Amino acid sequence: MFLFYCLQTEELTVLKNTEDTIHDLLINPNSSDQVIIGLGGILKTTDNGESWEAAFNEAAIYTFAHSARNPEIVYASGVNARGQLFFIASGDFGDTWQTVEFESGPTQIRVNDMVSVLENGNEVLYFGTNKGVYSYTFED
Repeated sequence: MFLFYCLQTEELTVLKNTEDTIHDLLINPNSSDQVIIGLGGILKTTDNGESWEAAFNEAAIYTFAHSARNPEIVYASGVNARGQLFFIASGDFGDTWQTVEFESGPTQIRVNDMVSVLENGNEVLYFGTNKGVYSYTFED
């Protein structure tokens, strides 16, 4: 038996008249009218989808995650032009991004999924890729 609960239904219009594939989306936990979507970059809305602006365009973004340590921090990843393992981080829900790239890591890699967890007091990002699972541990 499956039970589905719907407390409120609200229509969110995302990019009318486009054929772009949206790979993932993330809603700001402090303001539900702020949404970021991953496609050939990142688009952001602050008005529940009425208008969208480019927030990042240096890589195709396939996945987002909130930081397990600080939900104000957002991570994103996907595939960049060099095919290197990378992620980007934002402390202001996508207004600005910092890039972390692993130049000595695998090439021709695409991050399909990502999760942030706390392990032994440290935050760890796990990346599900087309070449296995990788991790990055933040040092305090």
